[in-house]
Amino acid sequence: MQMFNFKSAIPDFAKAISIDPNYADAYEYRGISYASINKPAEAKADLEKATQLNPEAEKSLRRYAGK
Repeated sequence: MQMFNFKSAIPDFAKAISIDPNYADAYEYRGISYASINKPAEAKADLEKATQLNPEAEKSLRRYAGK
């Protein structure tokens, strides 16, 4: 993701989530990646989940999912 290769980063975050379903950062970064490739529904779902797990992720939710 740091290399702005958002599409390729998504499977990596999905793998991290499959290993640890409570990994808030993985949901947040996958949500940001989805937003960056114009997949707003997926971005919103991931960012909402990240916010449930870590309230600080609400900043990303507001910024990338318009909430």
